[in-house]
Amino acid sequence: MRIASKHPQLWLLAMLAAASINPLRAAGPSLEQLFEQRQYEAFLLQAHEAVFQDDVDALFLLGKAYQLGRGVGQDTATARHFYTRAREFGSARASHNLGVIALDAGETGDAIDLLEEALARGLEMPTLYNLGRAYTPPDPSSVFGLHAYIDGARTAGDYYARACARMADADLADCIDEASRQYLRAYMMALKANGISPEELTALREPALAWLRKGMDAGSGIAWTNYGALLLNEGDPVGAREAFEIGVTKGVPQAQFHLAGLAAGGKGYDSPDPALALRLYEQAATAGVAEAMRPAFDLLAGQLEHEQDPDALAQGMQRLQSLRPIPEYGEYKLSKLDKHLAWTRFLASQREASPASLPQTGAMLEIEACGLGLTQPHGAAYNIGVNSNWRLAAYPSSGGIERLAVSGRVDAQGCVRHAVQVDDALHALLRERAVFALAFPNYSLPLSMSPDGDGLTLSLLPVGTPLPPR
Repeated sequence: MRIASKHPQLWLLAMLAAASINPLRAAGPSLEQLFEQRQYEAFLLQAHEAVFQDDVDALFLLGKAYQLGRGVGQDTATARHFYTRAREFGSARASHNLGVIALDAGETGDAIDLLEEALARGLEMPTLYNLGRAYTPPDPSSVFGLHAYIDGARTAGDYYARACARMADADLADCIDEASRQYLRAYMMALKANGISPEELTALREPALAWLRKGMDAGSGIAWTNYGALLLNEGDPVGAREAFEIGVTKGVPQAQFHLAGLAAGGKGYDSPDPALALRLYEQAATAGVAEAMRPAFDLLAGQLEHEQDPDALAQGMQRLQSLRPIPEYGEYKLSKLDKHLAWTRFLASQREASPASLPQTGAMLEIEACGLGLTQPHGAAYNIGVNSNWRLAAYPSSGGIERLAVSGRVDAQGCVRHAVQVDDALHALLRERAVFALAFPNYSLPLSMSPDGDGLTLSLLPVGTPLPPR
């Protein structure tokens, strides 16, 4: 199960410490002040002069200027050059920022070495937080070799925990979420790993639960969501549902995703609730949870198969397009729904065009449908021929299909000629503006309705008229 993360804004650069005073620039603002006040012209002039004196602050600040593109073009290679020179003179800040550059470049091993060096040189924050980032392992692709991932997540959690102890209250919530997330990942991966003893599992569970509770006590939706994941993995779907519901009220998309899964399967609920599952999956997908797109698409497509309102169906199909996880996903379902939409629009137009005056009970309904021989238009198009069996079908406005007790075979001229007296059941269908069709084994062909004296005549519509779904 994927554990939620807020992806907090990261502390990428070391906080600036008070600069030492260089005699060359003692009379005016320090390089640090010029940099922070964005007086870049003066800063660059003085910094390049100070570099010739091996001024550590100047080397570090020039590295930072090139890393961030402050007063100069952004240039990571040049930033690394100045940082490296500052590091050689013992700058903890330079070690830290080199570590961050390496981390962002995917050079995790080098990043850890540099960040550990910065920590050893006395720069605790934000080094501890970024060491948490550096030790955070990717999601494993299999259950083999999980011990290294477990160790990485646990170490990341330890560094985040140390960072939280030194962090201001304004930034503490995100730090707690990251610490609890890594401890929880270590525990949940351990549940799937071989060779983990019950004592080791308990030792991994305790910090995960303790840090989750810190976050929950602080009102973190991320913590409530991850607590739900913990309970679900431990076989408590009701408790998981309650935790996910709190996460949903706090606007956590992963909580919406997990709660949707419970609703779809009826876990933690009295029974499955596909409508709730669709709503939650769609909300999660809209919020950027990619895993929610496929189940949202499938649930919505299944719902739209039964939709009879053409406008609602068209709107639903637009929603489907936005839920496709990959461009080619669901082509067959969309093709079926395109035909269903054409049919529902056809039904709506036919009902609008139906005769204003309907025959009464006892009047005659005449079927006059020709062109059904194999060499005739409808027969050739739909593989129908002489002696093909047919049955009269009705499509009422309430949806569905009613197969009537009116049937026969195509005659030798490729026609269906049949007269039936309107009874109460047929009269009720006519009042409901039902659309009639000749149902054959492979196709149902819609019929037009036209007044004929006191009765009605049903005739074939042209080839290419939308057909009802089978």
